[in-house]
Amino acid sequence: MPHILLIEDNQVTAQALEDTLEAQGWRVTRCGDGAVAMLRLAGKTIYDLLLCDIQLPSVSGLELVRYARTLPQCKEMPIIMFSASECSREARQAGANEFLRKPQDIGKIVETISRLLSGVAKPLVNLPDSTRSWYFRLHSGHATDRLVDAAEVVSRLGQAEAR
Repeated sequence: MPHILLIEDNQVTAQALEDTLEAQGWRVTRCGDGAVAMLRLAGKTIYDLLLCDIQLPSVSGLELVRYARTLPQCKEMPIIMFSASECSREARQAGANEFLRKPQDIGKIVETISRLLSGVAKPLVNLPDSTRSWYFRLHSGHATDRLVDAAEVVSRLGQAEAR
């Protein structure tokens, strides 16, 4: 059973997310503070996925994700960040695999978690900030791995939209 660390300081939102995730059969550990989450990530418990709000007391979600990516047990762990603010770029630069807007994208949470837990997209390496480029290991389901430069993909998508 996958174990998810949920970091959300709003108790109503946290409870609703926890109930939703547990209904899927996933084990959820919840905390409402970024500093507490850092301690949990550095502990002996291994989590399969991190689900994190960006605006948290004591340590922001962005700082928490950057910290998580420095830990050996979290380097390839899928991370979803969510916020009412549009900060998807910052979330991805910090190391998140996915960003969801509250409240409109929260309905996609189960689908997004399922996809990430199945190994569709895992961060492989965070290159220096100067490059702002991320590489992802993509699993096709046929035991083949490919490396894709996400910046190149985004650039090509932008070119296609311009046409």
